[in-house]
Formats: sequence, C-alpha cells, structure tokens
Amino acid sequence: MGQGMDLYWRDNLLCPSESEYIDMVSNNIMRQKTRDENVKHYAANLVLKSGSFIYTEQYLANLESEIRKEIDNLGGNQNLSLIVDYLSINNKSSI
Repeated sequence: MGQGMDLYWRDNLLCPSESEYIDMVSNNIMRQKTRDENVKHYAANLVLKSGSFIYTEQYLANLESEIRKEIDNLGGNQNLSLIVDYLSINNKSSI
C-alpha cells in the first residue's frame, strides 16, 4: 500500500495530510517480512479469523464484475476480456 499511495500522490500532484502519511508509513512497517514461521502462522490465522481474505476475495469479484460490465458497455473487447480472464481471482493458473 505504501508505495502505491506514494505513487498516487505523486502522479495526481497531491500532498497527503500528516495522518495519511503516517498511516502509509505504519502500513509499510507492518508489511515487513519475518522469518519466524510461528509469527507467520499467527498472522495468517488472525487474517483468516477477521474475514479479511473473504472480504478481499468478494471485493475483487465485485470489481471484476464492474470491469466486465464496463467492457460490454463500451462495445466489448476480446483482448481486454482475455486479460481480465487471466487476472481473475477465479483463474488459479495465473497465481
């Protein structure tokens, strides 16, 4: 999220508020990798219990649906649809 927000602010000529910047930095710190397998399992269990994976999966499915509708509304585009197929969360071969 950190680099993405940084690029967004840069590309849109926006200056983040102090709290937005601190949130971005804090999120970057949280994403640092650990080599401790116990910590990884603990974190993965927390994410599972919180429903974050399910929420993200549903959000991506809704976003994919919106993208496909927009492609259809614009007259269709087979190549773009193939890209969406490849990037689809349901396409296990793209993982």
